[in-house]
Amino acid sequence: MIGVSLDTRMGAQHRWRMCEQSELMRIPNEVRECVAFLATYRQGVPTSTSSGFFVCVPLRVPDRVAVYLVTAKHCLYDQSGLAEFVAVRLNTHAGVSETVLIPTGLWIQHSVSDVAVVPWGPDQTHIKFRALGVVSVATESIVADKAIGPGDDVFVTGLLVHHPGQTRIMPIVRLGCIAAIPDDPVKLQLGKHIGAPIIDEKVVLVEARSIGGISGSPVFVHLPFWRDIAIPPGGGALTFTGSGDVKAYSGGEHWLLGVMHGFYPVGVNDPDGVSAGNTALNTGIAVVTPADRMMDIINGPELSKKREEMCVELEKGQMPIPTSASQGLGSTADLCDK
Repeated sequence: MIGVSLDTRMGAQHRWRMCEQSELMRIPNEVRECVAFLATYRQGVPTSTSSGFFVCVPLRVPDRVAVYLVTAKHCLYDQSGLAEFVAVRLNTHAGVSETVLIPTGLWIQHSVSDVAVVPWGPDQTHIKFRALGVVSVATESIVADKAIGPGDDVFVTGLLVHHPGQTRIMPIVRLGCIAAIPDDPVKLQLGKHIGAPIIDEKVVLVEARSIGGISGSPVFVHLPFWRDIAIPPGGGALTFTGSGDVKAYSGGEHWLLGVMHGFYPVGVNDPDGVSAGNTALNTGIAVVTPADRMMDIINGPELSKKREEMCVELEKGQMPIPTSASQGLGSTADLCDK
């Protein structure tokens, strides 16, 4: 039966929905509809493919958010170096997809991590997309508070390079678990071009086989609903029972854990010789850049200043209209609450 239910699946971004209660058992639509397919362009020719996703930050002006497109920094590069444009492919309300070219110079690249952000909100009346509220980001404090760690379920939404969709984009969902949150940083190569930097980064390793095109995708951690249920006074076990044929409707919580970097290669450490000399062989372990690195950019001085400028214009009764990939503005209702 359709009714009004409180949807608590997206971290701290709770909202009321008019839906069948059984819908709340599934992964929410936001985690697929926030995804865009990306491609680097050089001299009008696509040179590589990847994924990206939208997030939003509430402004102090009611019902207004700043919108950002996020990807892995190395996705702005092809084998020749920094590309000229990033083509962003998105679905429209008309049932087809469209592509928008964003110059790579407009992206803000993290100084030391594999994350890049551009302030851009597509036309909501024409483009069908969602943006994840940053209140549902699994920051370092959230990870500690909720004891997130190895064995917790994760899922990734992004591009399946073999079947991206011809008429419309079709983001897929891949499931796995956290394999480790290493204390020591790991070495990552940011791109395949000559001179691509190698960095030491604190990452999350997940057992979710990364494939081509999924770099830059959002990675979510899933926490079952019973994780936050208090133990009864005096201790003891908790027993969950149903009432007759009535099911308990809860999909648990989903928090944005980070940005997909890509698979962890075998490298030179291959004592069993499984790579047969191919040191780039996919180990089945994927590397995730923590979401805190994304927030470094979003909360940095450049984007914070732009949000303040937007608020000043809105408070004066002037509506900033994003005509290029230089700013993003959206409605909370349109982006987050449908």
